[in-house]
Parts: sequence; structure tokens; C-alpha cells
Amino acid sequence: MNLVASAIWSAIGYVLGLGTTKTVQLFKTRGIRRFWRPFLRGKNPLAVVLTDKPGTETRSPRKISLTDVQAFSDVRSALSSLGREVEIKVRSSATLGQLEKDSFVSLGGPKANGISEQVLSRLGQRLPVRYDATAGTFEYGGSVFSAAYDQSGFVTRDYGLIIRLLKMDKSRPDSKSALIVFGLHGHGTGQAVKAINEHHDLSVKLEPYINQDLFAFLMFEFANHEPVGCKVVGADAIP
Repeated sequence: MNLVASAIWSAIGYVLGLGTTKTVQLFKTRGIRRFWRPFLRGKNPLAVVLTDKPGTETRSPRKISLTDVQAFSDVRSALSSLGREVEIKVRSSATLGQLEKDSFVSLGGPKANGISEQVLSRLGQRLPVRYDATAGTFEYGGSVFSAAYDQSGFVTRDYGLIIRLLKMDKSRPDSKSALIVFGLHGHGTGQAVKAINEHHDLSVKLEPYINQDLFAFLMFEFANHEPVGCKVVGADAIP
């Protein structure tokens, strides 16, 4: 093969490589877009509710956990790639009545995040996964799921619950969408958000229900604080 032909084929291979990369990226983005589609429109930036807690000193500022900040960063990254701006709403200054005027996301469980608690309360028996705040467990399919720890007290297993509602109130035509994500610990919350954007098996299992209210219940395994495994325990439409 002469130098000219070689150069041409190299150029073709480069272009095809770029095309393949872009095709794969578009495929991945399409799946993410379908999940986030109900949240892509709005007059204002999408509100993401994070739990803020009192500081250690009397006059010190309220604080947000590092895991919640990371989860927010992952939400922002996904939505930014889809052209949607987001903003933090701290739990202490947010009300459900204010939030449901537009779509919103709430990160963190009912034990600390009252917005998540109110949404779960509204769902009631519609949601097949039950969270027991006193025991710190999930119940699903007749089984109880609790976190596990190593001898040093580090989390080795956590669970995450994803709840996506197309309308907060089905009886109102103008009702907006809501997404609630939380784990038994911050580990579960953070990994559940990552799973929405990165876990292929979750995307496949949610696909049949993508145009309905839906939930996903996941298990995560950790070693030295690092995630080493993810399993979809259950995923279905919410009636």
C-alpha cells in the first residue's frame, strides 16, 4: 500500500472511530435523557433539596454532608449535559408547597429530610418499598434489608431507593415531576444517583416503565469506603 492510500485509510479509520465513540455516547445520553426528561423544562433552575444540619458551635453555619454534596454534583453534571440548570435548596428553608410549583429533586431519607418524608407519606401504600426510620431498614417483597458494617464500623453494604413521579398530584393537570433518592446511609444515596446515570442494568430494567411513575431499589457493596458492587433488587412502575 503506498503512502497516499495509507494516509487515506488512516483518516477513514480516525473518522469511523470518532463516529463510533459519538454513537456510543449518544446511546448513553439517550437513556439518561429519557429518565430525566420530565425535569428538563422549567422557568427556573431545577431545585435539588439537600439536608442541612446545625454546625458544631452555637453560631457556626449549618452544614451539608460531603456525600450529599457529591450526589448533588452528579445530578448537576447529568442535567448540565442535557442543558438544564440546577440549584441547591437547603431543607431548613424549603417547603413542599413551594417546591411542587415546579419539578424538583430531593436527596436524603425521611429521617433527616422532611421533603422526602412528605412525599413518601403521600405515596402511602402505592409504593411497594417501605422505609422503617426507627429500625433503619427497608422492607420489600416480604424481606427486610439493613446495612452491614466491617469490624471498624465502615459500611460494607447499603441500599438505595429511587422514586420518580411524573406528577406529584395525579389529580392536577398542572402538577410537576419529583425525584426522591435516598439510602440507609449517604453511601446509598450517592451510589443510587450514580446508578441513574451510569448503571446499564438499571436502565434496561426501568425502560418498560420510563413513561410512568416508577421506583428502583438497589443494593451496593463497599470495601474501604469504595463501591465494589451494585445490584438491582427491584424495579417497577408505581400504580
